[in-house]
Amino acid sequence: MNKLLTLLSIVVLTCSFASAQNTFNKQYYFEGIAAIGNGIHVTDSCYYISGLVADTIAGEVYDGLLLGKLNLQGELEETSLFLDTIYDFENWRTPLIFNNSSFISVGLGRDSVGYGYWLKLNESFEIVSEKYFRSYYHPDRNFIVPVDFFIDSNQDTYIATTTSFEESSGIININIAVLRLNEEGEEVWYLPYGGGWVEDPSCIVPIHDSLIVIGGEIGNYNYTNFDLILQSQIIAIDADGQTQWVWTSSNEVEQGANDILVEDDGSLIVASGRGFLEDVNAGTRIILWDRGLVFKLDENREIAWECEFTEPGPTFENRLRRIVKSPDQTGYVAAGQMRVWLNESNASLLGWLAKVSTNGDSLWSRKLFYYELPDSIEYEHHIHDLQATPDGGYFMSGYTLDREGAQAPPRQRAWFIKVDSEGCLIPGCGLVDTEAPTEKGPALLLYPNPAAEHLNVYLGDSGGQQWHFLLFDATGRQMGKFAAPTPHTTYMLPVHSYPAGTYYLQVMDEQGRRLKTYPWVKGE
Repeated sequence: MNKLLTLLSIVVLTCSFASAQNTFNKQYYFEGIAAIGNGIHVTDSCYYISGLVADTIAGEVYDGLLLGKLNLQGELEETSLFLDTIYDFENWRTPLIFNNSSFISVGLGRDSVGYGYWLKLNESFEIVSEKYFRSYYHPDRNFIVPVDFFIDSNQDTYIATTTSFEESSGIININIAVLRLNEEGEEVWYLPYGGGWVEDPSCIVPIHDSLIVIGGEIGNYNYTNFDLILQSQIIAIDADGQTQWVWTSSNEVEQGANDILVEDDGSLIVASGRGFLEDVNAGTRIILWDRGLVFKLDENREIAWECEFTEPGPTFENRLRRIVKSPDQTGYVAAGQMRVWLNESNASLLGWLAKVSTNGDSLWSRKLFYYELPDSIEYEHHIHDLQATPDGGYFMSGYTLDREGAQAPPRQRAWFIKVDSEGCLIPGCGLVDTEAPTEKGPALLLYPNPAAEHLNVYLGDSGGQQWHFLLFDATGRQMGKFAAPTPHTTYMLPVHSYPAGTYYLQVMDEQGRRLKTYPWVKGE
């Protein structure tokens, strides 16, 4: 399957260097009509990014693969966009791996039947070699979604894909297929895994060169709409693709092994979630997720500990998607998104970052809430990738989406966030986490001050109330009103359109009483 790719190079600069621990919140759409951030690669001098950008060619919409580079302040230094007029290139949530002086990107494409792709690119984002592959069950079934991959010490790539086949009874079965490619992108083997139930992969990671684990879910929802079972599943295979063992969670309403971190002793740290069955009608139930979950499987595949986060409201969308070891070795940090209700009828999906100790204790949980306009509702924040940074912090990628249409186009934008070692976009946010509200209101942190594009406001302990932030200029004219429905959250308020000068943020409680006022400055 040979294709001509159009390479659009926008600007090339060098990486910048900084000694201080920076934080930033950046949205980019790369001159397209929509953009999403996916796999990232962190260095001590810059951040490499990948994603997909939707754009038009001759009036038709196509999805292109984006590769780029940010400096340590989050500013764009280089971007390259690969567009094809026949096929799409979508690296949905797959990593960006830098290996042996080359970048590897894996994703899916859409032609008449669908395919996966593997691209090797040099450090200038030029394609060195490429491989295109169909579903394991092609031509009988063509559904394929590459979900994760890694590269072993022999430079071989192992790609976990979601695929499907049809049973003799007519039931469509979702299961796993793993493709192994050599360094040149040639197929070594391609094997399926799964039985009668849905078995859907989320990640694939090596324990060592001769043992690989595939994390995901196993469920019976292709057979029933009522007595639903969904469990975490981990399948271990050897380098030849042969199954060595299978582990399944005892909890029957568990989200799956969304991501797995392998410790030196062979134990596994797993990001997951739990929920409950909700009756819809006499013959139908659904699963709602209301807890984030991190657990440890020891080297004997026994649960050593588990930690639940009970903050999310019940929804389909709550998910801890990625997990890494903290740079200070004191625990594990997971990232994803959770649904939070703004009022009785409207909710937003917030970015979510949580830390668990090496003994399984919850250390902190923080949310990120980006506002485009005052009182925005149905605003979504998705985190797709997470990596620790050399300065002890964390860099994340994903996207924001304005579902209510209040945001000026494009409404879906790639999102890149850098936080410090405590998960704070505002340095020191953990200092106000346990400070209870007083008669003057809750403790807040404002940053930066002066602010240019966004005024970030951290709310620690909310005291169980839903607060509002009011913004006023120096004359007392109200400039904006923003809901603050959840604690331990950084609210990113847009102030880019404000004239330079002195402004005030005032806290308002649920009864409409105006309390403490914080001065801040809008810079040029």
